[in-house]
Amino acid sequence: PEAIQQVAKAANNLLDSLGSLAVELAGMKSWVDLRNEIIFLTRNATSSPSAMYQAVSRIVCGHPEGGGLQIKSLNWYEDSNYKALFGNHNSSEDEAAAHYDNSSTPFCNSLVRSMDSNPMSRMIWEALKPLLLGKILYTPHTPATQRIIHEVNRTFQELGVFRDLGGMWEEM
Repeated sequence: PEAIQQVAKAANNLLDSLGSLAVELAGMKSWVDLRNEIIFLTRNATSSPSAMYQAVSRIVCGHPEGGGLQIKSLNWYEDSNYKALFGNHNSSEDEAAAHYDNSSTPFCNSLVRSMDSNPMSRMIWEALKPLLLGKILYTPHTPATQRIIHEVNRTFQELGVFRDLGGMWEEM
């Protein structure tokens, strides 16, 4: 009963936090632009290939051909991505050993090595890894970013209840 109450409380807090985040994002111009592009894509699914390409380009790249919308780019690490994609990645044994994490399981290390062996998965992993480790790169130290980081940390702390619940479930 107590564990269920904790899960319910964590779920409510998570939903409240996600609601606050949605309201915050809805007020940002770049997110409004992204939403409008997604609506365009869904309404014009049978539109010309050129129009579809332009909408996808505006969403993914944030650099529309003729100016216009300035949606934030999803390509965070452009320089390193080009190097990874075109094979400028050093795959020596020393580097492979440097990526091995003694605090992780062999399965996780094997998974990271397999992702690192493909240029596309390497680019995706390099973009996602800092976020999964709880790092938001290139943010100025301002009250606004500190509030965002505080909310994110609170959300992950609340999600920790689910981890604890899983541990309790395994013990049963």
